Amino acid sequence: MDNSPNSSPHALAKNPKKYNQIKSETNQMNEKIKWALTVTISSLLGYIKLLTIRTKKDLPEWESAIKNKKVLIIGTGPSLDKADKEYFERFDTHIYINHAIKIKDKENSFFFTTDVGVLNDITKMPYFSKIETLGNKRSIVAPIFFQQCISPNTQLLNKITWIAPDSARYKISFKKILKIKLPLPPVLWPKQPSLKELDQWFYSKEQVLSFPIIEKTSALSAILFAAKYRPQKIRLIGCDFGEGRALALSKELHQQPIGAFSGAANTFTSLKEYLKQKSIPVENDSWAN
Repeated sequence: MDNSPNSSPHALAKNPKKYNQIKSETNQMNEKIKWALTVTISSLLGYIKLLTIRTKKDLPEWESAIKNKKVLIIGTGPSLDKADKEYFERFDTHIYINHAIKIKDKENSFFFTTDVGVLNDITKMPYFSKIETLGNKRSIVAPIFFQQCISPNTQLLNKITWIAPDSARYKISFKKILKIKLPLPPVLWPKQPSLKELDQWFYSKEQVLSFPIIEKTSALSAILFAAKYRPQKIRLIGCDFGEGRALALSKELHQQPIGAFSGAANTFTSLKEYLKQKSIPVENDSWAN
């Protein structure tokens, strides 16, 4: 925090911009401290809450919309700007990730996210009406940040289908501060699946009872959600797994921090190879030239 003479109350009164900057930095610091002090218990309480509101059976509408269909998963990355109307029309079913729902124009569609915070932001946007039009059977959230589930937005409870992971465990991450790796508080987190556990999910009768929620980005979990119903193929667009946003969404979205999708490309490749063994072709058109 700035301790210079220019940060005195009298000086700040004459400089609203500086005052707002310091206020913002203070609020951010307070939020980080609050998170560190509470996340270990709040993530547990959120997971317990999620288990009470989750769906316990796959909906028949899911399979009928996806089985033997050409599925397109649509993200918010800059490659979205390269796709024209003809490209989108090649697919039978669209799955919109996060704010990509803004550009929804196909009746046979889904909304999918793993971030309740993003979903809360969308409720304040005019295009939240597109989620409401889809209805709760085609609007799906599989939360990865359990602490966001403690007090879910009441208008979302009946407008969204909630999916919980089959199991969770505490995870400790590390952050570099002055070149020193320091541990962050333990956070209850969806258990990342082994190949054996992926097989158990894939061959299960109800995928929502063993659904693997994958780290890094909602698109990876959306791939698995669709793959369970054996589509003809899965393609991705706007899922660049890097920096940048589509121009069509630039007004609504902040720039992702560097490294936000670190490791997502490798995970995508692993999922692609796994599903290839199940005769489900997956390609990421976001990377096409």
